[in-house]
Amino acid sequence: MFKNTAKVKKLKKRRTWIFLKATDFNSLMHPCFFICWLLGNFPYKYEPPEYSLCKSRFAFSTSMMFIYVLSLLAVVYEINITRTLDYGIPRMIYVNLFYFLDGTVILVMYVLTVARLSVIQNLSKISSILSAKDFKDLAKVIHTKDILGFLFLVGHVPNCFQHDISLTLRNFYCMYIMMVNFSIDMLYMNCVCVLKACLTKIDECIQQMKKLASNDDVWTQTFIHHGSPNILVMKLKNFEKKHLEISDIIELVNNTFMIHIIIVTIIRDDDLGM
Repeated sequence: MFKNTAKVKKLKKRRTWIFLKATDFNSLMHPCFFICWLLGNFPYKYEPPEYSLCKSRFAFSTSMMFIYVLSLLAVVYEINITRTLDYGIPRMIYVNLFYFLDGTVILVMYVLTVARLSVIQNLSKISSILSAKDFKDLAKVIHTKDILGFLFLVGHVPNCFQHDISLTLRNFYCMYIMMVNFSIDMLYMNCVCVLKACLTKIDECIQQMKKLASNDDVWTQTFIHHGSPNILVMKLKNFEKKHLEISDIIELVNNTFMIHIIIVTIIRDDDLGM
């Protein structure tokens, strides 16, 4: 009986995910995390109130990376050694850049598994300052962006099938690279959106405190005169602490996704040049 009661309490703690609605960080990021897990890029589990590394998911992620590296070597060998594909020099350079640079991003993000976990954990904690309305507003943007973007890529999967099995496999490999890079972009953009919302929330609270201080200046001075702790000052110190925490998270996010951002910039420049 006690075991059943404990299970019921545990289930109640787990909040169900609803499209375009979010009540906390986990429900807000659910589509993003699910897509990342589907692609073998999310070796974490959520056990309220925090995220942790999951052995089974990490094994799945490692297996996907092993297959990915073998496929990358096979494709590079086919392009540069056997030269079964009739590519000109400019096209060959572009294809090599695509595989090497995008391939590097995926491998680097796998190596930064612990760093990504730290980003997610810190964002989950700092997002507690957001209200239910803030999460709901964010969900409308993040859920729509993530799901529509992923469905757009999935819609191109039938185009991967060709008359040649080798070409079909290569197309699926390229599609996987694009999907994983999309999931990394998606995670980075979601982190930025959450951080922006947190900074906006702090700014709104400070503005409200300014109005309170100006409208009730006599009460504030009396409060200080009697030697009681100044609530406004205490709140300001708390907001300052939160702001410093957000600044640290911003630095962590930038350091974690720096290589990805640089490589994406290089690839886009190459696309414009082509």
